[in-house]
This record gives sequence, structure tokens and C-alpha cells, in this order.
Amino acid sequence: MSDESPTDLAALTRRSIGVESVDAAVSFYAPDAVWDASPWGMGVFEGHAAVRGFFEDWRRSYAGIEWEAEEIRDLGNGVTFAVILQKARVAGSSASAQLRYAAVAQWRDDLIVRNTTYTDIDEARAAAERLAAERGQAMSEENVEVVKRVIAALNQRNVGLYLTFCAPDVELITPVSPLEGAATGTEGIRQFFAGLREATDSFRLDAERLQAVGEDRVLALGQLSMVSEGGIPLAQPFANVYDLIGGKLRRVRAYSDWDEALKAVGLEE
Repeated sequence: MSDESPTDLAALTRRSIGVESVDAAVSFYAPDAVWDASPWGMGVFEGHAAVRGFFEDWRRSYAGIEWEAEEIRDLGNGVTFAVILQKARVAGSSASAQLRYAAVAQWRDDLIVRNTTYTDIDEARAAAERLAAERGQAMSEENVEVVKRVIAALNQRNVGLYLTFCAPDVELITPVSPLEGAATGTEGIRQFFAGLREATDSFRLDAERLQAVGEDRVLALGQLSMVSEGGIPLAQPFANVYDLIGGKLRRVRAYSDWDEALKAVGLEE
């Protein structure tokens, strides 16, 4: 994983379980969120209004309702798993009711986009682990495609296109950064491209190996070919490690050789 600290989805999950009002509960959900109670045979509720309606109907069935999180796990790739114990009294009765269930939530931009609830805890756990693995594979493939486009934009010297793939606080670190400093943010990337145009007549990266490493990192190994402003050709290996957040470049680190980059991502050969 990258050095960036991700959102603590386990903490968000705990907060979402412990809220006391419907308004507070709905605030954890994206506008197009889905509450899937189909494993209970209770249907699927889409959008804020429908999710709110389900919450309100559920709460009307009970008095003194309380929820306790017995287990919360962040499985990565925007998937959380929680085991929840509900304690309450049946509305209009002195009879108590206790319900233990599991929730598998998918998150985007710190909001729940889908929450599926199960009465079978083992079924929920298996579903959550499978979903996290599937989303991880999909995200890895998407990140590799982003890096392909980033390299193409660099080869075209198209700084505008390159920046569309970058987070606002993107950082480009090269072997000379200890002396000259890293290229940081939009202005830093523009200055890097300007320096590249001044120093070279042509510049091209040809990636021979693009590999996702974990959830948000891509390794690129290949050959760099360029012609200096004075017409001198140069060819040498290149090794870059790209860290992404939400499909955007957060950090690009260029290494002096393949072995160094492989070691940095734990893939020594």
C-alpha cells in the first residue's frame, strides 16, 4: 500500500451503528445508496428516501432500541464487515427482543453505497471476503489502466492530459529530488514538463512490465529513450512506482534501476 493514510472505515462503521437518530443514520449513506435486506426476505431499498423509510419503519416496531457492534473488520477495497447485536422492546409490549445480524457495506468517498444485511453470520463473512477480493482485483486492473494513460500523456508531453490523472497534491520524486526537491502539485508537474521540453527534443517511456502491487500501487519497468536538446540520443532502463488514491496519482517515484524499484515494492527477484 502507499504511504498515504486511508480513511478509517472501521471507525466510520462503528459510528454509523451507534447513532441515535434516523437523520444521523442516513447521513452515512450516499444519495444513491442501496439497503439490501433481501437475505432476510425483506426487499431492497434504493436511494436516501427509501433507506430513510426503512429505518423509520424498523424503529417504529421497537422501543428503547440499542445497537452494539460485536465485531467490525475493514477488509480493504472499500468493504467492511460488522456483526451487530440489537436489543429493544417490542413496541406496545413489555416483551424484549434481541437480534444478532451481520452487515456487509461497500463504501465510496467515505459514504456507504450499498449495505447488505444477513441473519447468517457465516454467510455474510464469506460474502464480504469474496466481495473485497473481487473489488481489489477490479481496482488493481483500473489502476494499471490509469498508469498506461499517464505514460501515454507523458510521451505526448501533454501536461493538461497528465494532470487529469493526478490528485491535487500529487508528488513526483526522481533520483535528483534530494538535490532539487520533488515536483509537487499542479504547478510542480507543469514545471517538470517545462524542464523536459527544454532539455530534450524527444522523450519516451516504453513499459515492458506493468504490475499492480496491492490495492493502490503500480510498478512500471521498461526502457526510456530520449534525444537531448543537442541531438544526443540516450537509452536506459526506467523503473517507476505509482501510488494512487481513488484512481488518481498521489505519488510517482522514479528509481535509478529495476532492482531498487522491485525492492521498494517487496518484489525482489
